[in-house]
Amino acid sequence: MIPQGSDIAILGAGGLGREIFLLLSVINSHKKSILIRGFYDDGISISANKLPAPLLGNINSIPQHKITTLIPAFGLPKTKINVLNSLNLDLYNFPTIIHPTLELSSEYQNVIIGKGSIITQGNMLTCDITIGDFVLINQGCSIGHDVKIGNYTSIMPGCMISGNVTIGKNVFLGTGAAIINGVNIADNATIGAGAVVNKDVEEGDTVMGIPAKIRNIL
Repeated sequence: MIPQGSDIAILGAGGLGREIFLLLSVINSHKKSILIRGFYDDGISISANKLPAPLLGNINSIPQHKITTLIPAFGLPKTKINVLNSLNLDLYNFPTIIHPTLELSSEYQNVIIGKGSIITQGNMLTCDITIGDFVLINQGCSIGHDVKIGNYTSIMPGCMISGNVTIGKNVFLGTGAAIINGVNIADNATIGAGAVVNKDVEEGDTVMGIPAKIRNIL
């Protein structure tokens, strides 16, 4: 979780970065313990004066400052990996960020969430769930029992994940995807928006449609 009195910077000043700023503001409204110093971004696509906090510089400028708590706000797993690999992770704290409306009882639910992971508003998690490091679970998702989610995976809004599902590392689940009970999704796979996945997905595959089928990427 977020250390008391933390100075925090958000990595990425795009739409997700600004949503994370709002999430941190909600957390602050419950318990004022965070100073959001601003954003780092290499290729910001909006005017810096429209950001809710200062643009502090590009990713390479982070070591020059005294901010040690960072939150990666990137939807694409590949982008998350590339940015984090450019940093000495041992020098920074990556807190787990959870929207205050998500109720978890660790003794009964047995939900384990890794460092740097983010769970936004409107999500429902049941029991015996393991979530790796730097995972994003965006708005309005449902995650059933005995689900495992690997590091760096991103789950976009409105996804429905049934029980006994295993999702590997660096996986991207598009908005509104549904994963049927017992399915295994291997590392580096991409699930298209609205896809219904009713069988296992192999490593690196991209699947789309209802039911989901492999799409060849030229």
